[in-house]
Amino acid sequence: HKNKEIKASKDLPVGQFTWMHLDASKPGIMEWLQSSIKLSKKVIDELLSEENRPQFRYYEGGILVTLRSVNFDDFVDPSDLGSIHVWIEKDRIISIAKEQIMAIEDIAREIEEKRGPVDAEDFLIQLIIKINKRIVDIVAKIEDEVDQVEDLILDEINHESRKALSLVRRNMIVLRRYILPQRDMLLRMFAENLGGKYKVMIRDAGEKLVRCIEDLDVARDRAMLIQEEITNRISEQMNKTMYTMTMVATIFLPLTFLTGLLGINVGGIPGSDNPIAFVIVCFVAVGIAIAEYLFFKRKHYL
Repeated sequence: HKNKEIKASKDLPVGQFTWMHLDASKPGIMEWLQSSIKLSKKVIDELLSEENRPQFRYYEGGILVTLRSVNFDDFVDPSDLGSIHVWIEKDRIISIAKEQIMAIEDIAREIEEKRGPVDAEDFLIQLIIKINKRIVDIVAKIEDEVDQVEDLILDEINHESRKALSLVRRNMIVLRRYILPQRDMLLRMFAENLGGKYKVMIRDAGEKLVRCIEDLDVARDRAMLIQEEITNRISEQMNKTMYTMTMVATIFLPLTFLTGLLGINVGGIPGSDNPIAFVIVCFVAVGIAIAEYLFFKRKHYL
């Protein structure tokens, strides 16, 4: 995305602020910030830092806030996650990100339509709210996916259903780990009275992330129960298969012994000269098999 400089209001000098959104991947961005924006090297280093853990820090002349965001409405991969650094002064905001942040695009569009934030604090609140909205939508999507996987498992356990469950569990783990520090940061912002007249909105944003994490925890527990159900069913199927094979082997064991005994290559085998000896042996084998079957049936082994 291109570097942008947008005035929040051209009509009202009171409360007017300037916002610049910069692409951190552009070459020479550090030199430009030092020469054109006149920021301290420490602030510039923080703005261009690879560290994306949510935080806010006070500096002389402003506040530096780092936020995490879901870049797209359809979160399917950890690469869809991004972070943004925001430098906030009384009448100037500088935001920097490497990835495309959809919440930033939304605010830019609203400002161009003359319905954007009215001051720097409002800008920060709107950014947090829009980031939260996408996180809430993704959490709801994950909950729906857990429902779908549960329905698949009830119908049939196959490779596709197990693969779908693994993907959902991975997304839950990644998303929860990603947004947990942001919840802590928002609650700390509220505790330190950051946001002025928007303090209550910061608290609401923090509580919304608390609910998101609670929903993810519930979804994770459901996914674990589904995984246990899959494991139990597979174990049950294997036990049934092993039991069937054991019963078949048990039935044929005496028959195998009988045929092996009669098949040894020594003299004196009974009935070796009798033309109906083979038929007799077959009837004896069938009789033994029937007797074993009735015995197992009576003992409820079958």
